[in-house]
Amino acid sequence: YVSRSWELLDQTLTSQGILVSNILSASENVCPKIKILNMTSAEIFDHSRKQPFKEKSPRKPYNPYGCAQLLGQNLIEVSREAKGIWAVNSILFPHESERRVHDFLLPKIINQANKIYRNKQKILKIGNLNVARDWSYAPVVMEGVFKQSLLKDPTDFCFCSNKLFSVKQMVKRVFSNLGMNYKNYIKIDNSLVRNYEPERSFGSYKKAKLLLDWDPKFNGLEIIDLIMKKF
Repeated sequence: YVSRSWELLDQTLTSQGILVSNILSASENVCPKIKILNMTSAEIFDHSRKQPFKEKSPRKPYNPYGCAQLLGQNLIEVSREAKGIWAVNSILFPHESERRVHDFLLPKIINQANKIYRNKQKILKIGNLNVARDWSYAPVVMEGVFKQSLLKDPTDFCFCSNKLFSVKQMVKRVFSNLGMNYKNYIKIDNSLVRNYEPERSFGSYKKAKLLLDWDPKFNGLEIIDLIMKKF
């Protein structure tokens, strides 16, 4: 969790950074020809710089989760360059599906909006409505990662949609799909606002399109429609 990484420093560093080191070491000892794919995220980038982010965009994490992921990212890169192993980073921007647990933002919004619709809840508490992100559909993202794994030469990719949608737009779409006006059911809760969070974050999938013939297929609002049909 990005939001809980301040509280769970050791766990975050271990799961996102040290684990990558352990896998690299094990593969070198057991099966040097194995292919290693490391999932990282847009949390590694310097959000004060120009967007959309690309694979080589400047990096400057703003939370422990991003710092830990950048450690993993760097370990993959230096191992690939120094030892010639097949190891890559898949830089995944926010991606959603029906399988996401309900304490993440989008499933939380959908789940609680449904409760309000069924008169089991009255209000949806939300933090910053103005934050905008680049959302993709997880199954499609994984198709891209699989194509990446088939390449002869290892190289990193950004998997994203190149489209920005604010939390407000996403909330509005969820309630609209239920025939409701979101303005009547939300309450801003400042305790849910992160200490520091970039206002916007989006990426370019140009390299993935060029080398993998991959595209995101759905934008953030369409992903909401897909998930709610199966909810």
